[in-house]
Amino acid sequence: MAEPTRTPYAHKIRYGITGAPILTEDEMDGSHAPGVGLKPVLIQLVYSAARDGKPATVDASVTGNWTRFGEPADGQVTTHFKNGPEGWPAWLAAEARLHDPDAAPADSVALRDRIAEALRYWVHPTDRRTAADAVLAVLSAPVDRAAVLTEAANALQRLEEIITYGSRDWGSHRSDAWLYGVLVGWDCERDHEHDQACENGLAMLNLAARHNWGESTVARLRRSRAAVNSLRRMAVEAQPTACAECGHPELTRSEGEDPVSPGRCTTCPEDGNEWHDYQTAAAAQPTQPRQDETPRQPVAYSGKGRTFCVACPRPNGEDIPLTINDVYPWDLCPSCGRHVVDVARAAAEAQQDGPQS
Repeated sequence: MAEPTRTPYAHKIRYGITGAPILTEDEMDGSHAPGVGLKPVLIQLVYSAARDGKPATVDASVTGNWTRFGEPADGQVTTHFKNGPEGWPAWLAAEARLHDPDAAPADSVALRDRIAEALRYWVHPTDRRTAADAVLAVLSAPVDRAAVLTEAANALQRLEEIITYGSRDWGSHRSDAWLYGVLVGWDCERDHEHDQACENGLAMLNLAARHNWGESTVARLRRSRAAVNSLRRMAVEAQPTACAECGHPELTRSEGEDPVSPGRCTTCPEDGNEWHDYQTAAAAQPTQPRQDETPRQPVAYSGKGRTFCVACPRPNGEDIPLTINDVYPWDLCPSCGRHVVDVARAAAEAQQDGPQS
C-alpha cells in the first residue's frame, strides 16, 4: 500500500496568559466606547501555510475581561486580528513571532551566528551563513534540559543510597571519607537544632581532624558537595509546575474576576469544573512535619551515617536514638533491608490495634 501524502494546512496554538498589556478600543476590531479595553487571559494563534498561490498567514484571537479606563468591568469578550503580525500591537506581534513554527529558535539563531563567526577564516563572507546552516542541519536536536538534569540527579541519588545503605564505615579512610562527603555530606544539612543525631553539626570538623585535612581541603570538599546539591535543586526547578487539581501546567491559568475567585484553567473542558484554585502539585504535598506533633519514642538508631530499625541488631557506636521526624523515607536498615519508616509504622499500628484474640 502506497504511503499517503500529507499536506499541513495550519498550525494552531492556544494558551493562557497573564500580565499582557490591556488592548485599547483603537487596537480591537469593531467600534467601542472611549476608555473600553480588554485584559487578555487567553490567546489563540493560527499559522496557515501558503497554498493555492496564497501566501502564508497568521491570525490571532485574544480573549479577555472587559475593562473601563483601566478598571475591571463585567463580561468577557474575544477580539480577532488578521494577516499579522505586522500592524498588530507590539506585544501581540512578539507573541506571534515567538510561537511561529517556521521561525528558527532564538538559540539556533545565536548558534548559527557563532558558527558563521568561527568560519570567518575559511569561508568567504557571502557564504558563511549558508555554511553555518549546513553545520546546523547535521547537529543533534536540542536536548530536554529538565530530562538531563533529572537523570543526573537520579544517578547521584542512587549513588548516595548505595553508600548510605551499605555497612561500610566511610569515615575510616581518607578516600572513602572524601567520596562520602561529596555524595552524602558530612555537614548536617537538616534545618533543625543540632543534637547527637547529627554529631552536633561537627562531623566534618571531626573527619578533618582525623585525616589531617586543612581549611582549604575542607572548603574544597564543601564546594563539591554544594555542587551536588545545586544540581538537584536545578533538576527540581526545571520541572514545569502543574496544578494539583487537574494536572495542567501553570501557563494555562487565567485570573479570576475578583481576588477571591478561583482561576480558570483554559485547558480543562468548559463544563464548570475548569474553575478551581490553582495549587502546584509540589505545594499540595506537605514536605515538613507538623509542628504540633507530640514527641515520639525512638524508632531507629544511628551514629555512623547509617540508620537501623530500633529492634534490629546493630554494631557498637550506632546508639544515637532517632524519632520518626529524624528518619528519611528512603532510609534502609542495613540489618533487615527494609525501610525504617515502614517498620516503625507497622510497629505503631500493631501497638495501636493491640493483641488479636
